[in-house]
Amino acid sequence: MKEEILKLLPIKKKCHFKKNNKDKFYQWLVGFTDGDGSFSVIYQGGNWNLVFKISQSTYNLRALYYIKHNLGCGSIYVEKKW
Repeated sequence: MKEEILKLLPIKKKCHFKKNNKDKFYQWLVGFTDGDGSFSVIYQGGNWNLVFKISQSTYNLRALYYIKHNLGCGSIYVEKKW
């Protein structure tokens, strides 16, 4: 009876699934950053700042919002065309 109940409540599988999704996102982000990203250390106004930047065309704007959503931080700026 106890084994049947545990089969109905796959709690471990759900948690494991979420972790795998995050791991896959981070692996994808590493590759994406390797191609189109940069890390900088900037001294500005007496403070050191770490900057992570990814440049994309506006065609890929959704990818940037996806990254921002998954990281839980960041800003997205669209540069004007000349």
